[in-house]
Amino acid sequence: MIATGEFLLDSSTAYIAKWNFKNSTWSGIGAPNDLPGPATAFSADDNNLDKLFVAGQSTSGTPYLSYWNGTTWTDVNNNTLASGSGVQQLAFVPLQSDHESNDIIEKNRMLLVSGALNINDTSLSAALYDGQDWYPYLVSTSATGSAGVISQLFYSSTSFSLSGGRESCSHLKLPGCTY
Repeated sequence: MIATGEFLLDSSTAYIAKWNFKNSTWSGIGAPNDLPGPATAFSADDNNLDKLFVAGQSTSGTPYLSYWNGTTWTDVNNNTLASGSGVQQLAFVPLQSDHESNDIIEKNRMLLVSGALNINDTSLSAALYDGQDWYPYLVSTSATGSAGVISQLFYSSTSFSLSGGRESCSHLKLPGCTY
């Protein structure tokens, strides 16, 4: 189990920690000062659980996106998420066509970053990151006309429908489904 936020572990501040079920203890991932501030979003690469991504705000208010390769944290934001950005969710999504291969994200997937994003002086609600480049994905607008925020997105790699009848929800174990 991995938790993000702001914790006090062994008298040091940690922003990401893992639970050891064998000895019932928490430990930080990386050195205490590796991440610049509290985390607001986290995702693990289900193809390689040594690869972790965490986003948040530095203690000075600057947004960050960092990548854990199993040994060290690396800043992969490279000042792309500008001041005022707030990441709410990180999620891996599959691709129909591969992107250029790199050491950060497998070529058959991208990292979906959602929230209130400011990238290249453009307000976005979601963007895709392939380990090298950022791609605008969704723009939303609030009821007042200002930039919108997407806190969570859901995707399914199989057919999914909430209105398609009982058969479409049987794998979800929802009330009203026949099993």
